[in-house]
Amino acid sequence: MSEQISEQSIKLNLIENNLKFTKLKGSEFFENLADEQKPTSLLIFSPELITQSDLGEIFVLRNVANQFKRKDPSALAVLEFAVEKLG
Repeated sequence: MSEQISEQSIKLNLIENNLKFTKLKGSEFFENLADEQKPTSLLIFSPELITQSDLGEIFVLRNVANQFKRKDPSALAVLEFAVEKLG
């Protein structure tokens, strides 16, 4: 039971921290992302930074543009692992 509570509190913490991130950036942040972008740098980062999570707490699919396509075998393998092994 405590493991289930722990998992639930972790998930709630992720959602809460994501909402904090959204509030910090403002609603225009995501709207502006849809406009043409001209980045001057490449930053490789971990989603743990914006969710304030520990390493290994989040199972992440990483690919170009962070897209999930149904015909991508890697994306499907990640989804299958997450559902079958991580629940």
